[in-house]
Amino acid sequence: MLEKKVIFKKSSLPSGIVRNTTVMTLATFSLSNAMDLPAIDQSEQDKPRTVLAAASAAASAADFLASQDITKELKDVPSSSASTDSFDRLVHLLNDQKAHFRVVEHAAEGQCDKVAALRGSSIEQSAKAILVSAEITKKQKDYYLLVLAAHQKVDFDKIKAITNAKSVHMSQPVKAQELTGCVMGSIPPFTFHPQLKMIVDPVLIADKAMEMAFNAGRLDRSIFLRVEDYIAITKPTIKSISQ
Repeated sequence: MLEKKVIFKKSSLPSGIVRNTTVMTLATFSLSNAMDLPAIDQSEQDKPRTVLAAASAAASAADFLASQDITKELKDVPSSSASTDSFDRLVHLLNDQKAHFRVVEHAAEGQCDKVAALRGSSIEQSAKAILVSAEITKKQKDYYLLVLAAHQKVDFDKIKAITNAKSVHMSQPVKAQELTGCVMGSIPPFTFHPQLKMIVDPVLIADKAMEMAFNAGRLDRSIFLRVEDYIAITKPTIKSISQ
């Protein structure tokens, strides 16, 4: 199991870019080397074949490298590239807004009580983000990110009243990942999608001087963020949504 580690991260190059750049660079190197081989009794008619052979060898090298474990920087972490992008985007936003926050690295975990213990936060200060769909009419369905303390439970009757919906349901994992870019259990209390509205329960943010803690778009990363900074950045709709 990974030990808890606090890191301060200003920026990060997404791993997909690193992998693609590495493969392209090595493939280009293979092609360049093949093109630079001296020609021995080679006729002008045979030169196009040499170029094609070099290109084929470079493509094969690229395919081979792309399949190797050396290009998987986080192969032991169950976090998709989309989740990594979400983490980077969140950290960039907080840095850009000059927020007071810290990043904690820990073993991958999505359950509220277990991840709270791993990162060293209380249940009361730990935020969970739940995505629900609200059926307004047969043709209209709105999506909401409900943010509340980890020990609280969603009151779906309150959500129906707030959204004027006929029914409210938990969103499917596929839809949740489509709208948040994160796997279930790693969704942070932020929304970057125009179709995703956010409602925050007042109990979580009652103490403005307190730090709130949450999974930061990845199962193996958490962020501690000052509540007053969270409110200033997100400007959320604040409603009682818990039982």
